[in-house]
Amino acid sequence: MVRRTPSGHRLTVTFDSAPPAYFWQRASIALSGLKFCCPLYREQICRENAETVRAFMEHCRRLAEQAEAALDRPLYDCFGASPDWWLAE
Repeated sequence: MVRRTPSGHRLTVTFDSAPPAYFWQRASIALSGLKFCCPLYREQICRENAETVRAFMEHCRRLAEQAEAALDRPLYDCFGASPDWWLAE
């Protein structure tokens, strides 16, 4: 998931799985702009079952929301907004 924050930064949440035989689920969260990139979280779990994966994804969603709430405005105050052309995907 990639989306623009209210202050004009990019919030990126990624999930990725190793081949099924390895049973790993990875996630990362980053907040970035034209002049900065803040990797905030990177974790890996063993995919025991669907409930474990759902709980992990929900945990990452909450962390992304908390990171945005805590850092979006201070990063804007420090670096300003990134231009629209930089945020276009």
